[in-house]
Amino acid sequence: MICYDSEEEYNKVGTELIKLIKDRTTVTVETKLRKKEGKPIDVLLTVALVDPNDPEVGMTFTAQDITEQKRIALEKEKKERHIRSIFQATPTGIGITWARKLLDVNDKLYKMFGYTKDELIGQDTEILYPSREEYERVGKELKRIIDSKKPGLIESQWVCKNGDIRDIYMTFALIDVNDPSAGVTFTVQDFTEKKLAEEDLYRLNQFQQTIIESADVLINVLNKDAEVIVWNNAAEAISGYSREEVLGTTKIWDLLYPDKKYRNEIFAIATAIINEGQKVSGFETVIKRKDGNKRIISWNSRDLLDESGETIGSIAIGNDITRQKEAEKVKKQQVHFMQELIDAIPVPIFYKDKDGIYLGCNDTFAEFTGIPKEDMIGKGVYELYDKDIAEKYNKMNTELIEKGGTQTYEYYLRSVSGQNRAVIFNNSIFTDIDGNVAGQIGAVFDITERKEAEEAQRKHAHFMQELLEAIPAPVYYKDRNGNYLGCNRAFETFSGSKCEDMVGKNAYEVYDEKQAEEYHHMDRELVKNGGTQTYESEVVYRGDRTERNVLFNKSVFTDMNGKTAGLIGVILDITQRVRSENELKKQLHFLQELMDATPAPMFYKDKKGLYIGCNKAFEDMTAHKKEEIIGKSVYELCQNDLAYKYHEMDMELMANGGIQIYESQVENPVTKSRQDVIFHKSVFTDMNGETLGLIGAILDITERVRSEKLLKKYSEELEHSNELKDIFTDIMRHDLLNHATVISGYTYMMLSSEDDETKLKRLGKIDLSTKNLIELIESAAAFAKLESTDDMEFETIDVGNMINGIIANFEYQAEEKGVDIRIISEGACTALANPMIEEVFVNLISNALKYGSDKGDIVVRIEDADDNCKIAVTDSGEGISDEDKPLVFERFKRVGNKSIKGSGLGLAIVKRIVELHKGKVGVEDNPEGKGSMFWVTLKKA
Repeated sequence: MICYDSEEEYNKVGTELIKLIKDRTTVTVETKLRKKEGKPIDVLLTVALVDPNDPEVGMTFTAQDITEQKRIALEKEKKERHIRSIFQATPTGIGITWARKLLDVNDKLYKMFGYTKDELIGQDTEILYPSREEYERVGKELKRIIDSKKPGLIESQWVCKNGDIRDIYMTFALIDVNDPSAGVTFTVQDFTEKKLAEEDLYRLNQFQQTIIESADVLINVLNKDAEVIVWNNAAEAISGYSREEVLGTTKIWDLLYPDKKYRNEIFAIATAIINEGQKVSGFETVIKRKDGNKRIISWNSRDLLDESGETIGSIAIGNDITRQKEAEKVKKQQVHFMQELIDAIPVPIFYKDKDGIYLGCNDTFAEFTGIPKEDMIGKGVYELYDKDIAEKYNKMNTELIEKGGTQTYEYYLRSVSGQNRAVIFNNSIFTDIDGNVAGQIGAVFDITERKEAEEAQRKHAHFMQELLEAIPAPVYYKDRNGNYLGCNRAFETFSGSKCEDMVGKNAYEVYDEKQAEEYHHMDRELVKNGGTQTYESEVVYRGDRTERNVLFNKSVFTDMNGKTAGLIGVILDITQRVRSENELKKQLHFLQELMDATPAPMFYKDKKGLYIGCNKAFEDMTAHKKEEIIGKSVYELCQNDLAYKYHEMDMELMANGGIQIYESQVENPVTKSRQDVIFHKSVFTDMNGETLGLIGAILDITERVRSEKLLKKYSEELEHSNELKDIFTDIMRHDLLNHATVISGYTYMMLSSEDDETKLKRLGKIDLSTKNLIELIESAAAFAKLESTDDMEFETIDVGNMINGIIANFEYQAEEKGVDIRIISEGACTALANPMIEEVFVNLISNALKYGSDKGDIVVRIEDADDNCKIAVTDSGEGISDEDKPLVFERFKRVGNKSIKGSGLGLAIVKRIVELHKGKVGVEDNPEGKGSMFWVTLKKA
C-alpha cells in the first residue's frame, strides 16, 4: 500500500486482482500511485498469472505512466465541451456520422424531426429517409463528397417521427480531411415551406399558361412594335402558321392579310390600340390561312399594361365564326414551362462573442464574403463592412444577446464580388459551460436568385392574369379534389359568386345538388383519366338566372413532378347554336315532310348534276328508291336521248342561275310510254351566293291539256248560259215589271172608283197579287244582280247611325202594330261596307215586324266581337223550329206563318250581301223567351 495514492485506490486494484485469480485472465486497471518524493502519478497496470493453472505460483505485471496522457485528455474534453456548447447552440441542425450511423446531433436537429436525442444516437440514418432508394441515392452523393475531400451540398427528404416528409438541404464535410474514417459532420436546413411556395408559384404560372394553350380562341399578344410575342395553339390551328413562323416578327400581318390596302386598314387599328389605348369588340376581319383558305375572325382587343400602367403592347382574342357559331372541338396541347430550382450553396456559418467580435467562421462564409478567416477573427462588424450595413448587424446582434433565443431576418451581405446579396440570417445564442451567454452563432442563406425569380414570376403572374381576365369565356381552375383555386371575371358572372368567395370550396358548396353532382362526376373522371374533356350541358347562369346551353372544355394540369395537380376549364355559351341546330332540324324535317307530301315529283342535284335527294313522288315516278337515286346522274336513270337533254338544261341553269321552266317528256318506267311534263327548276346557293346545285319539280301536263279542252267547251256553254240568264233578267226587270206596274195602276184606279163590295173584294185580291208579283220580280232581279257583282266599293260606315236611320223608316209600321223597336249598343262600331248593306237590316227588321207578335218589342243589339261587329235582331214571334233553321236562307223557301205573304228571296238576298262583305249570318232562338234572333257579323274598319 506504500505505493498507492490512497486506500481506495489500493482496494480498487485488489478487487481487480481477485477477479484475475478467479477468471484466470489478464486484467488492465487504471490507478493512482505516489512517487517516492510524494508526487502522485496516473499509472496503467497490466497484471497476469505466471501460471494460469496455478495461481499460487504468483503474478507478473507492467506499469505505464499515463499522467501526461490524462492531462491531454482532460484538456481535450474541456475543449470538446466548449465546441459542444457551440454545436448545440447553432440554429441549424448539425450532426456527426460514422459509417452513416448517427454519433451525435444537436438539439435543433432532433427537435426538427420530432425525435429525442436518444432515439437517434447510434441509429443508421436510413430511419430518416422516406425510402431505401432515396437513402442509397444520398449515400452515392456522400461518397462523392468524401472522395473529393471538399464540403458538398445534397438536396433530399427526411421523414419526421409523425410521418411528415420535409424537404431539406444537407451540407457535408469530413471531420479530418486526412482521415475520412474519422467521420463526417453535416448541417441540415429545412426548406419545405420555401419549396412549397416555389411549387405554388410554378403551378400558378403553369395553369395560367395552360389557360392560354387550352383556350379554343385565338390569343395573340403584340409588343409595342407590333411584333408577335404570344401565339397560342388555337392561333396556330386557325391560321395554319406555327409559333416558329411568327414569334418575334411582324410578318404575320403580311401572311394573314396579303392585300396591302386591307392589311394597312387592319394594321392601323392594331397600332391605335397600342398607341392610343383604343379597344375593339366584335371587330371582324377576313384572314387568309397558310393553306389558302379564308376564315372570318371576330376580334376583341385592348392594350396591355404593366404594373405601372405603361402600355407594353396589346392582346387580341380572336373567335373563328366562319361556321356560324358551330361548336368546334379543339384538342388542346399542354405545354409546361419547366423551371429549375436553384440549389443553395453550402450554408455559410459564423460565430461571435457577446460583444460582437468574430470568434470564427466556416470556409463557405469566408469564401462568400471574400474575407479570410484570419482577417475576420478578432474584429467587429464596423471594421469589416460599410457603416449602414454594420449598424444593422450590430443592432440585430445586440438585440439577440439581450433577448436570447433565436433570430431570423432578411438583409444584405456583401459577397466576394462586391455585390450586396439578399440573404436570410438565422442566428442563435450559445452559452459557456456555466450556462451564461457566451456569444452567438449564425447561418446565412443566399436568397438573391430567389428574390429576383420571385419578382420576375410576380410580373409574369400579373401578365398571365391580365391574359386570363381578357378571355371573354368563363374560365376556372380547381385542385385534384375539386376545390376551386381561382377563376376569371366571366366565371363570376356564370357562377353568381365572387372569386374570393369560391376559393377553397367545392361544387356542392356553390351550386344546387343536381348541378353539383354533374360537375363533380365529370371532374373526377377527368382527374382519373387525365388529358382533356369536352362535353355539352344545360346550365343556369346564376348571375342573371338564365338557362343556357354551354360547352365545357377542360384539361388537367400537373405539378413539377408531372403528377396531376388539378384541372382547368373553359365554358363556351352555345345557346344560340343549339337553338339554331334544333330549328334547322325542325325545318329540314318539315321541308322533307312537305316535299314527300307534295304530289309532284321533286329532286335536287349538286353542281356536277348528281342527285343528292328527292321526294316520294319522284321515287314513284322513276320506280327507284331514294337510296338508289342519290349519287347517280341522269344517264344512269334515263334513256340517253332524254338524259342528254336533261343534263344539257341542268348545266345551262348552273351557268346562268335563276329559274328555268320548260316542257319536255319523261318515260313511264312501267309502260315505257312517254308523257308530256313541265320542268320547273331553280339553283340554290351557299351563304356567299355561290351556286351549290339545283332543285326541280316535274308537273304532268297530260291531264292539263285534256282539262284545257274540256274547259274551253264548258266555257263556251257557260257563256251561252250566262247570256240567256242576262236576257231573262232584263225581260223580268223591264218587260214583266212594266206590265205588272200597269196592272197595279189600273187596279188602284178601279178600287178608288168602285162601291160594290163584291167587286172591291175581288179587286183587292188582284191588287194584293199584283203587289206580290212586283215584289217577286224586284227581289229576283236584285238577287241576280248580286250574284253577278264582281267589284264593290267599300266605305267606313257607323253601324249605330245606320241602324237608327233604318228604325226611323219603320216608325209608322211599328206604331200601327204597337211594337217598340229598341237599339242596344256597347259603344261605337264602324264597319267597312258597301251602302247596299242597309238592305240586310231593312230585311231583318221588316221580317221582325211581319213575324213578331203584336205588342212585342223588337231589339237590335250591336256588340264588339274582336275584329268584327255583331248585329242581332230579336223578335218575340212564334220562332223557327230547329229543322227549319238551315232552310230560311235558301231561295224561295218560306217557313213559319204561311198567312204572311212574301217572295222567299229576302233572306237569300241577306245572306248573299253578307257573304260579299266576307261576313257571316245566322239564326237562333230568342235567348230571353219566344221568338227568333237573326245575327250578322261585319269586319271592323
